[in-house]
Amino acid sequence: MNKILGRDKIYQVTKNAVLPGFTAPKLLWLKQHEPDHFSRICHVLMPKDYINYKLSGVMAADVTDASGTSLFNVGERKWSDSLIKSIGCRPEWFPAVYESAAPIGKISAAAARETGLSEGTLLAAGAGDNAAAAFGNGIYKEGTGNVSVGTSGTVFVPISGIPDNNQTRANETLHIFCHCVPNMWHAMGTTLSAGLSLRWFKETWEKNSYEEALQGADRISVGADGLLFLPYINGERTPVDDPEAGGMFFGIRSGHRREHFARAVIEGVAYSLKDCLSMIEEAGIQIHTLYASGGAVKHSLWKQILADALGFSLHVHDDREGPAAGAALLSGLAAGRWRAIDDLHGCFGITKQVNPIQANKQLYQQNYQI
Repeated sequence: MNKILGRDKIYQVTKNAVLPGFTAPKLLWLKQHEPDHFSRICHVLMPKDYINYKLSGVMAADVTDASGTSLFNVGERKWSDSLIKSIGCRPEWFPAVYESAAPIGKISAAAARETGLSEGTLLAAGAGDNAAAAFGNGIYKEGTGNVSVGTSGTVFVPISGIPDNNQTRANETLHIFCHCVPNMWHAMGTTLSAGLSLRWFKETWEKNSYEEALQGADRISVGADGLLFLPYINGERTPVDDPEAGGMFFGIRSGHRREHFARAVIEGVAYSLKDCLSMIEEAGIQIHTLYASGGAVKHSLWKQILADALGFSLHVHDDREGPAAGAALLSGLAAGRWRAIDDLHGCFGITKQVNPIQANKQLYQQNYQI
């Protein structure tokens, strides 16, 4: 795509670099390697949009998922026909695009028989995972942010307008997507192997559970006695757009044991998320309240390391699956359960706060520079 159009033209429209995980590169790959399949394309849908189609017979997309296709005008919240045509695709392949809380259709009689859901139940357009997770935790206003650690890790910050190009072009791996709230966007950095790094560690050391893999890591001092880990075991996206990047342990000494490596893995992921946070701040985006979500927040050590390494107090919801909660709230808005987003204040519950330990914060800042 960069060869066909030029990076500047693409960025001007999409506000993002073209990354391998986005939809347009996948379509080009199909065109090059499986031309017979490419020639049969009639429609292009995101996974959740395909589910909505099977439930209702309606083809629709939402602004958050469309933002990650490299074919969407993020500023104007609409498909870019010129980008679509430039890579040999057709604008009619792409469905109408809606705001996330917009009603798009109803469950059909056939889908009701197959699923047990009620015929006529309203369907909302929905949202991508990170936008839904942020919304489910009440993160939709400027100044707030969310650090999510699942298989991948993200730092997500809502913004009311798109930052100046000169601020964001300094590192194009900072994503600027539409938020699931009308007239809002979000800046986001992504590290591809967050929880995936710990899963790799657990399987490589042949442990039966994450608790077993992390056993003893809390007794290791900050910085894992000089052992450092780069979590690029599946390539990387932010701050380096390099699908061929590899992970690394370095500083290994004869006294290092499994628990040192376990702690280094968590710390390495935290440093990578700090990379994402730093890029957002360098773009001039202010953050005063930071939430944490995902599987990592269920482990006390990982929560504390995140707070210490990021240098922020983290607000955490107990037992809340952010993406599912966000999807439910969007559906309620679509169905008229709430008339406006400001009516949702009582839906997010009380958070617990994990504060950084000052001495640890200073040590992590030193190690982060290394």
